[in-house]
Amino acid sequence: MALEDCSDLLGSVMDYLNSSVVALNNLDVRSLQNSLKEIEILLSTASSEQTACTDGFYNITGNSRNSMLLKQENVDKVLINAICLVETLSTLGPNLSSWKNVVPQVHLRRLLSTDDDDDDTMVGHLVTRMERRLQEFNSSSNPDAVVAQDGTGRYATIKEALDAVPEDRSGRYVIYIKAGIYNEGPLNISKDLKDITLIGDGCNKTIITGNANVALLNYTTYRSATLGVQGDGFQARYITFRNTAGPYGHQAVALRINAKTAVLEGCCFEGYQDTLYPLSGEQFYKNCKILGTVDFIFGNALAVFQNCELGARLPTLGQSNTYTAQARKDDAQLTGFAFQNCSLTQGDDLKSAPYAVSTYLGRPWKTYSTVVFLQSYMGPHIHPDGWMSWNLSRPFESTCFYGEYANTGPGSNIASRVNWKGVHPSLSESEASQYTVSAFFPDTAFIPTDVTYKESL
Repeated sequence: MALEDCSDLLGSVMDYLNSSVVALNNLDVRSLQNSLKEIEILLSTASSEQTACTDGFYNITGNSRNSMLLKQENVDKVLINAICLVETLSTLGPNLSSWKNVVPQVHLRRLLSTDDDDDDTMVGHLVTRMERRLQEFNSSSNPDAVVAQDGTGRYATIKEALDAVPEDRSGRYVIYIKAGIYNEGPLNISKDLKDITLIGDGCNKTIITGNANVALLNYTTYRSATLGVQGDGFQARYITFRNTAGPYGHQAVALRINAKTAVLEGCCFEGYQDTLYPLSGEQFYKNCKILGTVDFIFGNALAVFQNCELGARLPTLGQSNTYTAQARKDDAQLTGFAFQNCSLTQGDDLKSAPYAVSTYLGRPWKTYSTVVFLQSYMGPHIHPDGWMSWNLSRPFESTCFYGEYANTGPGSNIASRVNWKGVHPSLSESEASQYTVSAFFPDTAFIPTDVTYKESL
């Protein structure tokens, strides 16, 4: 299965490299900084997917493992060098004389904050907002395909609808999935299916489920996803993505996205370990609910989560909960997770846990893991340390970047946060602004106009 994963992933790497070359050849000097940042993100996306390919071979034995790891290490170096060159061009400009005596990696984070409406809606109002937005969609849009289990749609399964998407179509293709439990996982939206939108009847009404997992059914983490998405421009609204493998299934993904851009609004993601896998690309989540235990939001996308509920569940005895495991492996990559106006909660099973469970904001999966929590509520279940090491051999305590700004709730007390070089529990307003939508994404055109969001703090 690791070879199959790499076949998918490395094919996408080639696509992103080709797109980067095209973008370089068509640079717009009037918006040079934004154009170069878009190229950096393309190359970072390619690097993330190449790393995901490599990760699949670490648990394999034999000569093929060593050969593949060596080859992938060389590819990784080329990709990182390419990102560094583009970043240096962005920082120093095209005049080569200014490149003399320059440290290869020069990192520039730009603040592009703009005025924004006062959208301070919190999780308590999610259902009302989701229902209203759903009514707006149903009254103003006509889907291209309808899936229904009761015979009222053209298709009875989601797979049938995806298989029937016309090859010669242009523009966005909307699939409306009526209420029901669709036990179809693992499903896949291939890279050939671009600009697909899935619309449901609500989180607790339209449910896509599966039970693929690493421990019990021998899937790879990549293949365990109930829905895997490679098609650029993916959007989903008002759907639950669920993996029912349970806490003993180990890695068991509900949704995996490795696509150039993706937007999800009013969706729910339910699992235990490794629930949501934002693997790569630019991803935006609004008014979503994510449930899990160990590393349940993990990957190396450039992702922003606004007004989302992050719910910790009861793990197995001896496990700790970690909300995030971000996988930025090199400081040159433009990747990271930012959570703004979110709510970190605990389920009833965790509240009444029969044994002690520690719950942390995250742990660094890769060397330069980057996660920031902005203006979010943190419940009393958050461990005072805030963050935990990956393990003793790979702690990454000095190279990660973990930031907090203006959070509230009993779990937001930073007095006892771990004293790592990479932990920044008191970001300034200027520093925190670098992790907002307007600073993270060079172009927000991929976010639909009817999805409201805060551009800045």
